Amino acid sequence: MRILSAGVDVVTTASFITGHRQGPGRDRLAEACRRGGSTIFGSGISPGFIDLLAIASAGICDRVDKVTVSEAADTTFYDSPATERPVSFGAPIDRPGLPAMAAEGTAVFGEAVRMIGDALGVELDEVRCDAEFAQTTTELDLGSWTIPAGCVAGVFASWKGIVAGRTLVELTVQWRKGQTLEPDWKIDQDGWILQVDGRPTVKNVVSFAPPSDFQAETIADFMTLGHIMTAMPVINAIPAVVAAAPGIVTYNDLPLIQPHGVVPGVG
Repeated sequence: MRILSAGVDVVTTASFITGHRQGPGRDRLAEACRRGGSTIFGSGISPGFIDLLAIASAGICDRVDKVTVSEAADTTFYDSPATERPVSFGAPIDRPGLPAMAAEGTAVFGEAVRMIGDALGVELDEVRCDAEFAQTTTELDLGSWTIPAGCVAGVFASWKGIVAGRTLVELTVQWRKGQTLEPDWKIDQDGWILQVDGRPTVKNVVSFAPPSDFQAETIADFMTLGHIMTAMPVINAIPAVVAAAPGIVTYNDLPLIQPHGVVPGVG
């Protein structure tokens, strides 16, 4: 709040798209922007940039019936208990309140649902999360932490934006760990599938791979790619955010983000 009130623009990858998950704190952020004449923008790869690609895909349609963004990944080697425990990884499979826990831990995807709805010019009647879980049948050693047998090692969360009783926007994530999952969810994609049902129906598959000169000896080295994809959407957006009107802004409020300065040996 103090940074924004002081007139400093902010870009963030810390689970922020529209700010709705902040509850009353969102109004305080907006007021801080007003006082300081500052702007705050949040993105990342997912949610964030990947949803911008879905919005762009809808731009060739004269009718949109539904926008779906599906993320799926085997996250066994993603060693980040600080970000994974809040979405219910490691919790007993019979723990009361697991769906609410997953909804809270993935709430930023609900913000992305709102952003897509706004891009379509639609006021959503409801934004909600449905969740399912899978357990590991044996203890799972993940490096810095373990998941005991009988605890959550698979999370599926579906954030839906509903209008007139039907789902217009749906963002899903399916994450699994280890080879002893029950039920044994199969991950038949590694990345994202973006689909706009309408006229025409548009489908995009988005994945990533290291460049030919990339050197990695450990999983931590390979995760550098994830860090790059998370950081660059907001870094590239800095000029547009600085030029934007004060307040909370999303991709809907900014011009096309241009990746200047990333071509080696040029300018």
